[in-house]
Formats: sequence, C-alpha cells, structure tokens
Amino acid sequence: MAAASFAMAIAAGLAVSALLPASTGANVGQVFSTLVQGAVGSPKAIATTLVKATPIILTGLATVIAFRAQLWSIGQEGQVFAGAMGGYLGAQVLASLPGVVFFPGVLVFGMAAGVALGWLAAVLKNRFGVNEIISTVMLNYLVVYLLSWMLQGGPWGESGGTISTNSRQCCPPKPSCPHCLAAAGCMQACCCPSHRRHLLNGAVADAAWLRDP
Repeated sequence: MAAASFAMAIAAGLAVSALLPASTGANVGQVFSTLVQGAVGSPKAIATTLVKATPIILTGLATVIAFRAQLWSIGQEGQVFAGAMGGYLGAQVLASLPGVVFFPGVLVFGMAAGVALGWLAAVLKNRFGVNEIISTVMLNYLVVYLLSWMLQGGPWGESGGTISTNSRQCCPPKPSCPHCLAAAGCMQACCCPSHRRHLLNGAVADAAWLRDP
C-alpha cells in the first residue's frame, strides 16, 4: 500500500511537472531526459546532486519530526541559515583550538544557533500568542537579510566583495581557519563533491523511519 502511494505521488509529480514545458511547445521527453542526465548522468553529476540534496534532505527530516509533534513551524529555511551562521562564527572563535575540539565545537555552535531561532518562535508563541506559522515565516526573512547584510558590507564581508549566485567555487581558495585549510587539503572535505557527508542522510533517514509508530 505504501509503495503504491509513493508510485502515485511520483507519477502525479511528473505529470504536473510536464505541464510547463508542454505549455510552451517543448519536447517533454527531451526535457526529462536532459533533467535525468544532468542529475545522475555521470559520477560527477551524481556526487553534485547528493551534495546539493544533503541540506534539503536533512531539513525535510527535521520538518517531519517536528510535524509529528504537531509543531507547525515553517522556519526551517531560517534555521538552516542560522545554523550556517553559527557554524561560521564557531570556526572563527575556535580557530586556535586543536581539531578534536574545533570540529565538534563548530557543530555545537551551528546547532545552538538553529535552536536559538526556534526558541525565539516558541517565546513569541507562549508569551505573546503569536501564531508560530506567521512568526517562523517572518523569522526566515529576518535571518536571510541579516546574513545578506553581514556578507555585504557587514563584519563578515570582504572589502569590495560581492555575492554571486553563479560562483562555481565550492570552497574559498584560501580558508582563513587552519583546520578548514587542512580539511580542504584532505580530499577537499569541506564542501566539494568528493566528500562523503551525504552518507549521513541515510543514517538519519533510517533513524527517523525506525521511530515511525
């Protein structure tokens, strides 16, 4: 029954996705073929797809667990950005510490930042009666614009630097943190397609599935 539901959902998604190219007169089969080739058509494409999908999968799992607790938060995007900001701050604060302390510390900073944003929404809900759907959506914008300011002329920005969504570099050429520099030199473990961090997705997904009542 579950397999049939998944198959129906996939088929419905493909059908709806086909409407847009079909409405423009494009060849739907060629569009989907190009999409598949770009996503899984080569080992590099597969690695890149997994890298891009990692934060989306983990965020989706976090959303599912929260919804099971009947917490209707729409602030996952903001918490992802807040966690990234916290991790970057931790990398700056803990840069002089040994790696065995540095890397767990960065994770703690990132988790604390994400939790802090969720805590703020909880305070607004419990103390002032603000609907959590509204507050978490607005907090998303707050965090995104805060990060944009910090990178463009703020304390984390470089003089004369700009943000480009078309940048093809996945890691800075010269990381300021010595631990990041060492990691970048070891199979480019920071954020390049050769890393294996996407294996964490499977472990987390399995854990969430095992907790399914």
